[in-house]
Amino acid sequence: MVNPKLNFIFTPFNDNNIAKGTNLFLNLGGGYHSNDARVFVQDPKEKIPRYWGGELGAKSRFFDRVDTTLSYWQSYLTSELVFVGDEGTFEPSGASRRQGIEGEFRYDILPWLSYDLDLSYTWAKFVNGDKVPLAPRFLAFTGLTARHDPGLQARLQMRHIGRRYGIEDGSILTPTSTIFDLFVKYVWKRYEFFIQLQNLANKKWRAAEHVFVSRLPGEPVAGVLDSHFTPGDPFTAKAGITVHLW
Repeated sequence: MVNPKLNFIFTPFNDNNIAKGTNLFLNLGGGYHSNDARVFVQDPKEKIPRYWGGELGAKSRFFDRVDTTLSYWQSYLTSELVFVGDEGTFEPSGASRRQGIEGEFRYDILPWLSYDLDLSYTWAKFVNGDKVPLAPRFLAFTGLTARHDPGLQARLQMRHIGRRYGIEDGSILTPTSTIFDLFVKYVWKRYEFFIQLQNLANKKWRAAEHVFVSRLPGEPVAGVLDSHFTPGDPFTAKAGITVHLW
């Protein structure tokens, strides 16, 4: 299987320092994709789906402390794999197309303090117009990072997942999730000491979720179309030490 990749970077402007620090980029490529290799191991007739995609964007640096990247991308997958609840595996469900916009923002507020923000919004559909179940739509990741010269570093971050379509017709939507985490690390010689405080607000959220027909006691024999999910971790504290031998 040949997987071509092409990457182009242009710097067409040179009027000032900001223009010189602005790059335009175009990336094109192909490959293959599989949510679950069992689909192809169990049925040798099933071909591994090909993937084709590309993105166009710009990257700039302002005032020697602000980095921004904006891009638009599209992709085509010859066969999307969708979860089957009764079997606990995936099945081929037809070709799909995706497109989206992404933005990255980095700001060095002070020599020891920086802020970052990543945003993206994606449209994912089968070629027949149906929604791709549980494909991410709006995602946001942001945080503040502080560093102290002797080796102390701390980061407060937020992860946000917007609502997603649970099934092809879009009639069921998953809830949003917004999680805050705190990480602290201290480096001394060959040792790294760290503390992780995850889900600071102890919020209930869904780590994994699928929508399919199931039946509980007392429900109709035909079953009920409903959402099934794995609860996300509650407030969790972790600590550890890393030793570098060399």
